Amino acid sequence: TVPEPGPAPSFPNALLTLHMISKDVFLHIEEYGEVIIGRGSEGQSMVPDIDLHPYQAFDSGVSRLHAAITIDPDRVMVVDLGSSNGTSINGIKIPPNEPHALNNGDLLSLSKFKMVIITNIGISV
Repeated sequence: TVPEPGPAPSFPNALLTLHMISKDVFLHIEEYGEVIIGRGSEGQSMVPDIDLHPYQAFDSGVSRLHAAITIDPDRVMVVDLGSSNGTSINGIKIPPNEPHALNNGDLLSLSKFKMVIITNIGISV
């Protein structure tokens, strides 16, 4: 089951946290800009900024360069980079190469690899 969205837990320096549900691991992103998510493999010339290989990403169908997440002061966006098995937000598959907004509590799936978005960006106080 997916946790109910709520206020983002306190990770003081993180602009965005990816909570990998199956591993109960939190990956923190602390800078604005773009990060590429995928899985590294031996001999690969381009490696992702966030390598999901240690978390059995291959078995979950994650591509080497699967998606890009862009963080700016007002919003968080994700773009599927033409991955083999697709990207979904809250169970809805997004078309490749089109940016889509991510919000706190969203379920981001890279093929079968699921993570919950934790962020305060875009939340009005």
